[in-house]
Amino acid sequence: MGQTRRARQKRRVPATTTDPPAWQQHIVAVGVVQHPTTRHYQVWLHAHGQTAMLLAYRTLKQADAAKEALGEAIMRGDFVTPERWCAAVAAIGADADAPLEPVSDAVFASITASIQEAKLDMPDAPAPDSTTPSEAPEL
Repeated sequence: MGQTRRARQKRRVPATTTDPPAWQQHIVAVGVVQHPTTRHYQVWLHAHGQTAMLLAYRTLKQADAAKEALGEAIMRGDFVTPERWCAAVAAIGADADAPLEPVSDAVFASITASIQEAKLDMPDAPAPDSTTPSEAPEL
C-alpha cells in the first residue's frame, strides 16, 4: 500500500522554459479546462507552483462565471486566510452541478504552459523612476 500511495503523490514538474518557474514568480491564476472524458468544465486555481481543480460544471457559461467570481475573490483578498478562502470557494461553488474528476498530468502540464505563455505575453509595466521629480504641485 505504501508504494501505491507514493505513486499517486508524485510531484508535478512544471514545463521547462527560460523563465523562472511559476512558483518563483508568485503567479496566481484561475481558469477553465474541459475534462477529456466527462466533457464537464472544471475550474482550476494555480498558486505557489501548484494547480488544483476546485469546481466542476456542465456548461462553459457556468464555469466561466465561477472563474470570474474566484478572480474577484482573489482580488478582494479572500485568499489571505484558509477560512476566508474556503468560505469564498464554498459560496461560489454552491451551484456546481458536476462532480470533480481527476485529470492527467498532461492536462496539468498544459495549464502550466499556458500560464507561462500568458506571463510572456503580458506587457511590462514601466518601473517607477525614483529619480524623476514628483508631478505633485509645490505648496
